[in-house]
Amino acid sequence: MLHYYIFEKEEKIKKDLECKKNNQKFETLTKHGNAVFFMINPLSMKFTFSKGKGLKKLGLKQDEVVGKPVADYHGNNESIMKWIRQAAKGKERHGIIDVWDIYFDVNFTPVFDENGSVREIVGMAFDTSKHKNLEKKLKEANLTKDKFFSIIAHDLKWPFGVILGFLELLQNDLKELSIDEIKERINLIDMSATRSYNLLIRLLEWARAQSSVAVFNPEVFDFHKESMEQINLLQEMAKSKNIVLESTIPDSTIIYADKRMINSVVRNLVSNDIKFTGNQKITDKISIWCTLWSDNILFSIIDTGIWMEPEQKTALFKIDKIFSTKWTADEAWSGLWLLLCKEFVERHDGKIRVEQSEPWQGTTIQFSIPTRNYQ
Repeated sequence: MLHYYIFEKEEKIKKDLECKKNNQKFETLTKHGNAVFFMINPLSMKFTFSKGKGLKKLGLKQDEVVGKPVADYHGNNESIMKWIRQAAKGKERHGIIDVWDIYFDVNFTPVFDENGSVREIVGMAFDTSKHKNLEKKLKEANLTKDKFFSIIAHDLKWPFGVILGFLELLQNDLKELSIDEIKERINLIDMSATRSYNLLIRLLEWARAQSSVAVFNPEVFDFHKESMEQINLLQEMAKSKNIVLESTIPDSTIIYADKRMINSVVRNLVSNDIKFTGNQKITDKISIWCTLWSDNILFSIIDTGIWMEPEQKTALFKIDKIFSTKWTADEAWSGLWLLLCKEFVERHDGKIRVEQSEPWQGTTIQFSIPTRNYQ
C-alpha cells in the first residue's frame, strides 16, 4: 500500500513538473514569439483569454480585450467573424487575414465538451507581415519589369522606325536628292538618334536606381551652383521654344544629398517642363526656387505650359499607370523620367508631387528632402 502511495505521488510530481515546463514554454512563446493567442466563448462571441507579443502591433495589452466582443476587433476583414462563426459550429478554420493592415496567419480551433458541443474556440495568430510585404515587393518588381520592357518597346520603336525609314530613303534615292534634302533627312535622323540615346540613358539611370547595388553617396554641395549648371545645359532647348528659364534659388544654398541624383532630378524635371511648355507666340517661363519648409528643403519647378487632367495627375510617378501623351512639339512621352525622379527623391527619404495643375495656369511640381540630412 505504501509502495503504491509513493508511486502515485511520484507520478503526480512528474505531471506537475511536465505541466510547469509546458506553462514555461507557453509563457516564453507568448512573451517572445511574434504571435497572438486567444480564446473565445462561442455563445457570447467574446474574448476569454488573450496574450502574446503580437498584441503590441495592434496597440493592445495582455488580456485587454477579455470580456469584449470579437466584432469590435476584427479590423477591416470580415473573414475573421465568418471563420469564428464556423469554428463555433465545430469546423476548424485557417487562413491569412489582415487586421488594420497587419497580416496574420490565423488558426481557429474548436474545443469540445463531453457532450460534443463547442465550449471554447482557441485561436493562434502569427504575424506574417514581413512575408506578405516581401510578396508584395516581388509582385511590384515583376510589374516594374513588365512595364519597363513595355516602355522600351513603345518609346524606342518610334525613333528607330524614323531612323531606319530615312536611312532607307537616303540609300534608295541618294542620287536624286539635292544637298538640302539630304541635310534635312540627316537632321531628322540625328534628332531621332539623340532622342533614343537620351531615353536609353534615362532607362539605365532608372534601372540602376532599382538595383540593390545602386550606390547612394550623399555629400555637402552648393545646390545653387549645381542647379544653374543643369539649367544652362537646357538653355538652348528652352530658347528654341521661346521659353525663359529662371532660378531664384539663393546663392550658396548648401545641402547634403547625393549630387548625381539631385542633379538628375533637376535636369529631368526642367527638361520635362520644357517639353510641355512653349511652342506658342508668347514667351513662356519656367521658374525654379527652393526654401526651408517644415524640417524639409523644398524645391519647386513652376511652368506656364499645358495642364494635366485629374486622372493624369494621379497616374504620375506610378509604374503601373504610365500614360502616353504628346509634348507641345508633338513628340511622344511616356513619363519614365518622372519615375526616375521619384526613385531618386525617395532614396533621400523625400517626397515628390504635383502641387498645382489648373487650366491655363501651368503646373507646379515640388520635391523635398528632410533637413536631417542637411549639414
